[in-house]
Amino acid sequence: MNRDESIELLQEFVGALTVLWHGAGLLAAVALGGGAWTSGGATNRLRDDLLSNLDRFDAALAQLGNRLHPPITADASEAMRAFRAVLEPWQPPEMSPELGRAATRLASSLAKTMFAPAATSPAEDPPILGVDKLGLPLPRAGLRTFYNAAARVLLVSVEPAPTSGKLAGFRLFMRRTEEATYREIVLPGERLIVEDVSVSATAPFAYVHAMRLAEDGSGANDGGLFRIALTDGTVHPIQTRDSGGWVSSLLGASADGRTVYVIATGAMTASPNSCRIGYGLASVDVDTGETIELAPLPGIFA
Repeated sequence: MNRDESIELLQEFVGALTVLWHGAGLLAAVALGGGAWTSGGATNRLRDDLLSNLDRFDAALAQLGNRLHPPITADASEAMRAFRAVLEPWQPPEMSPELGRAATRLASSLAKTMFAPAATSPAEDPPILGVDKLGLPLPRAGLRTFYNAAARVLLVSVEPAPTSGKLAGFRLFMRRTEEATYREIVLPGERLIVEDVSVSATAPFAYVHAMRLAEDGSGANDGGLFRIALTDGTVHPIQTRDSGGWVSSLLGASADGRTVYVIATGAMTASPNSCRIGYGLASVDVDTGETIELAPLPGIFA
């Protein structure tokens, strides 16, 4: 297998894996909400898409073999088999409790596969926790720096060194240019970690896309969008309207700070009687939460 064929195969594998994760998450959310859909046609298309991507995933995984790192866990493989077993006989729109449980297990196990760092031995765990002279945490795996000219504020997102295979997530710190040390910005909510950061070009605001950690720290789901007033560091949730989808990533913000741009994910309408899992470029009004799709992204993230 040459380099181009390997890249194409890996893209096929990642595409199928991502669709399965989002599709199982969507079914799990429906199950938690009561287990019924309004359109049987839409769910027939969703079921067919998921079955097709299970086949794509199995075929790509068989060709990749032991070249995949980190490998798919035994729990994820078993969760896929159990999910297929209850998905194939599913007759929409009603959802059985068994399908809801299987979808929840699959979404959770795939999230762990995709996002959890490789486990480290106890000897490799960071031995000392502290801060440097700027007030930033140690040890750390890396950091990203942002600047807002309107507020003369520096923002730094710090990636702590991973510990025992659990997600830690980025932490966000700020300081004015005339200050000597940083102070942490804490997002309001349980187990929220910073995923993406964007800074307005002319308004004194920064924006954060957060992820909500699983209780055991082994995976995470969408935790929402937040606006940070850089004049005083206060954090305000952006209350997006519930559309049945979620935010995959934060791309940027308008110069005036009134709009953020995101990649949104969910079950998108394909025809009056069907839907498909897809990605789209969208704008979110910071004040009202109104979300407008600007363009589909057929390449998943492009």
